[in-house]
Amino acid sequence: MACQETSRKSTQVLAYIGRHCFRTGAYQALSDIRSELSTAERRLSDETLASMTALYMFEMLVSKTEREWMSHVNGIGVLLELRGPSLYKPSNMKGIFLEHRIMLVGKSIISRQPTFLQSPIWKTVPWEDDPASKSDIDYLVDIGADVSHYNSDLQDLNGDLSQELKYLHPVDVASSIEELNTWWRQCEAEHPHAATVTSTANSPLFPIILEYDTFWEAFTICFHNAMRILLLQFWGALKPFSTFHSILLDEQNSTALLGITSNTRGLI
Repeated sequence: MACQETSRKSTQVLAYIGRHCFRTGAYQALSDIRSELSTAERRLSDETLASMTALYMFEMLVSKTEREWMSHVNGIGVLLELRGPSLYKPSNMKGIFLEHRIMLVGKSIISRQPTFLQSPIWKTVPWEDDPASKSDIDYLVDIGADVSHYNSDLQDLNGDLSQELKYLHPVDVASSIEELNTWWRQCEAEHPHAATVTSTANSPLFPIILEYDTFWEAFTICFHNAMRILLLQFWGALKPFSTFHSILLDEQNSTALLGITSNTRGLI
């Protein structure tokens, strides 16, 4: 069964390459990757993954629509899944995995498609040998993988939320909100001065200007805000059909950031 699944996914990758092999200026690169993918011992190599990543980055720079670069991300995702989570335990491989994981989760949310990264093994196995190496952003991406699943399920409901919610349960979304709240409290305790108010602007769009200690902290908070906005939207749609106990949507904090809030406009 495992061999059949591997063969099926390999066929998916080959099909992905076939759809793009005649793109102007990229034929030779795609031809080389196709050759690598047709060889069992090269199919899952680091070089093949690096080549496909380079093509993705190229498309990100030159594509006029999301369709081109998303198709490359799909191919990268299939390769990562074929390689399995255990391959990314060593520290020299984990960085590659983490960069691709953010990319794959972001793409899944945008395209409203689920991702294999929602599976518990992909949230745990790569960090088994060094649990302390799992960072703030890594836990946020875990939640992001769940968000991509919710986003896909809501799309499957085709706007008819009165039907039985057999795909998406309000308790799951509520649990993710509580998980995000827990993440924020820990972040607040460990990084109380991650951002400071530098000035106020005379603009209704940007009444407050924040300055972050590092670019990475700014990115992490922006990712947190995006996940909270999406979860609040899901909860707003599902709450009328839920018997789940009330959840905390607003809580004051001592930082310059909104943190736990239902003010989606303020989080933007």
